[in-house]
Amino acid sequence: MKIEEILTLESVNQDSILLFKEGIFLRAYERSAMRFTEYVADFKVFKKHYKIVNADVCYLGFPYANYKILFEKHHIEDFSESDRQVVVFNCPSKGDYEDWKNRISLPTVNDISPQVLFRPDVQQKNLKNLQIFKSGYDVMVELHRYADIMPRAHRYTIGERIKNESINLAVNTYRIGQNKDVPQNKAKSVENIEIIRLLLRLLMDLKQISQSYFTMLNQRMEYLYLSLL
Repeated sequence: MKIEEILTLESVNQDSILLFKEGIFLRAYERSAMRFTEYVADFKVFKKHYKIVNADVCYLGFPYANYKILFEKHHIEDFSESDRQVVVFNCPSKGDYEDWKNRISLPTVNDISPQVLFRPDVQQKNLKNLQIFKSGYDVMVELHRYADIMPRAHRYTIGERIKNESINLAVNTYRIGQNKDVPQNKAKSVENIEIIRLLLRLLMDLKQISQSYFTMLNQRMEYLYLSLL
């Protein structure tokens, strides 16, 4: 669903949580995102500027496959599902929406690290591309930490492939951060993410990764994936 349609639905959303199906994820926007943190789980909320609507939009997301487990854990029973979305009913906002949104900041250059990998003209580079690199680098570090403690049976097969793909992801996003062949390197980064997600899903099915950690990794990669679009 296009962001324009989503914001139109959110503008008349009185007391529900609208979760839109986007690939293998569910995503909540604006008031629905705030209500999700109030009623379901305190997930990290991101803010992104959409040029097509000339607005800053808040959102959060998590894997679609996890939502019933999450609802059961937090005793969410009044909901329905359609082809395009999941709706949780009777969730009036507990706080002031405008105040909540204002407290969520757009990423700034101060959020970008490690600076040692940047060239001296970092302040002159495209900020969004540098943010993409930071996200790619952080994903690589986290995946290496996990691969190093993975059960031995999978450490040198699936684990090594995940590490290699994450290195390629970091290299491709670094090139994006340096404004080198941006469209080509974005396409490569998307492919890296898709392969890593596939391997993580395999580990999930093999019960080699916890539900919470799987969700956290996917949230990080989804944030990066959206930045590449």
